[in-house]
Amino acid sequence: MATGAWGSWGNRSKVSVTPAEAWLGRPMATAATPATTMDVAKKLIRRYLAGFGPAGVKDVQAWCGLTRLSEVVAQMRTELRRYSGPDGGELIDLADAELPDPDTPPRYGCCPPSTTPCSATPTGPASSATRTANA
Repeated sequence: MATGAWGSWGNRSKVSVTPAEAWLGRPMATAATPATTMDVAKKLIRRYLAGFGPAGVKDVQAWCGLTRLSEVVAQMRTELRRYSGPDGGELIDLADAELPDPDTPPRYGCCPPSTTPCSATPTGPASSATRTANA
């Protein structure tokens, strides 16, 4: 971890480097295992869907910067509800998410322009209502 003032005009002093443990005041976390990595990915997916669901897996990936989340979503099938988006693509949401009134306007989050459109129609036996995405 670089510390001190460096990179200022006219100052060519050396950069001081301090171990992150000294700066944080505690040891760094141990290396992640595949199980803890999967748990963290599931938690990120749940948090995204709680705020912006329903959404496509690519939307979640764009938000958090992780890839290969389809594999994680496949393991979360029992806790997710499936929707069919306007373009026919699959959208996912938390199974216990409340369904707002169909006339509720969508809220737009910090999503890149290539994300899924903001309305979805549920598919499968979980629900027959229409949900407006909060994305």
